[in-house]
Formats: sequence, structure tokens, C-alpha cells
Amino acid sequence: MESRKKNVAIVCCHAIYQGSEPTDERNWRLQSFQRSSGLKPGEHLTFLRHIETAVELLESKSVDSVIFSGGRTNPDVAHLSEAQSYLNALQHTRRDAIDMLLLEEHATDSYQNLLFSIILFRQTYGYYPDEIVIITHTFKTARFLDLHAKAIHWPLNRIRVLGINPPFSQNELESTIAMEHRHAYLPFSSDLYGTGEALARKRSNRRWDPDTSILDLSNGLEDVVKQLLLWAGGDDGIEVFPQALPWE
Repeated sequence: MESRKKNVAIVCCHAIYQGSEPTDERNWRLQSFQRSSGLKPGEHLTFLRHIETAVELLESKSVDSVIFSGGRTNPDVAHLSEAQSYLNALQHTRRDAIDMLLLEEHATDSYQNLLFSIILFRQTYGYYPDEIVIITHTFKTARFLDLHAKAIHWPLNRIRVLGINPPFSQNELESTIAMEHRHAYLPFSSDLYGTGEALARKRSNRRWDPDTSILDLSNGLEDVVKQLLLWAGGDDGIEVFPQALPWE
């Protein structure tokens, strides 16, 4: 009988790999700010570190399962999710490293990375994880711990962020932290569930289709979790979901 899985590492995907050698920047569909420039390396190398870190946690038995989380965000490759592309990149060099890897293929932002991965774990194993490790950029830590965990009632003693940043210069780091605060932390702090105009537009631009995705995500869930999927934060966008959730 397979032992109960307790801990999951969630890899937040940030781009789509499509090609052969994953270390070659030309095989990734990167945004302009993710590309190499001068001495600055392309961020695809950081994404590969995120992938390898998750596999290392799995192989060392620090976690029982790994989820790659990222939807079909790029209209130029509409058939390919970020999550599937990360798995493809891993399989290019580690064809053996696919056991206990799950693909969450709906998420278009960090809130969805967290919630939808928890839901996928439940749909796959029949229960919720005990503890979560988020693998993403270090500068996104506060967003997950201050805002997303709070929004879904996830206990802070059961979630941690294993952050890996690109190799920033001091100026790049300061600029990135400021942009994270302005364009992500502050918007989510006033719109916890990402359903207001600005964050909803970002989701739409990343090809979020609630009519299709919510139906898939709701499959087999408790009614209260289905209600959470539709919760918009009350009249002001910052009202925390008012009911207890099964993972508390």
C-alpha cells in the first residue's frame, strides 16, 4: 500500500520552454525583462534551478511530491502549458525524474499557483497536504506569506518559501523589489483574490478562462472549497473568505 503523502513542493512556473537544450535561451519564450542583456544572464537559468531544487527535495525525501504550476499563458503556443514545458525541460536531462510529479495547468498568477496546486493534490490523492514548500523567486516571499496564505486560511506554520533569485546586481535587486511591491504586493493587498479590474485583466491577458477552468478545478471538491474558488473578497475585495476550510 502506498504511504500517505504529507509534504509538497510547488514550483511556480514563469515561462514556456520549447525546443531542445534547456540551457539555451533561444529555446524559451521569455519576456523582454527575462532575457539576457550584457552581463545579465537569462532568467531561464533560474527557472532550471527551481526545477532542479524541487527534484532534489523529492530525492532527499524532504517532500513527498512535486507540482509544476502554470497554465497555457502564451497565445503563440496555446497548446502548451508552462507546467508541461517545465516537465519537458526536466525530461531532456532527467528522464528518470518524473515519479510523483504533478502538473497544475490552470494557474495564471501566484495566488492561483498556491490554491490550484492544493486542489490538484486533493484531486490526485484524496486528501490535502500537511505542509507546502513554494519554490519561486525570493522577492515574492512576502506576497505568498502575507497575502495568499491568509486569503485561503493556510496556516503559516505549514508553509515556507524556498526562494531562488536570478543573480541580480545591487541596483537590479533594489529595482526588482520595488517593482514587486508596486505591481504585485500592493495590488493583491487591496484585492486578495485577484478578481478586481487590474488583476483580473492580467489573468485575462494570460488566457485565464474561468468558465472552463473553474469547472475542472471543482471536480470532487467539498462545497466550501468550490465556494472559495468563486469568492471575490466581498464588497471591498479584502474580506477574507468567511468559512472554515478543510485544510485548517
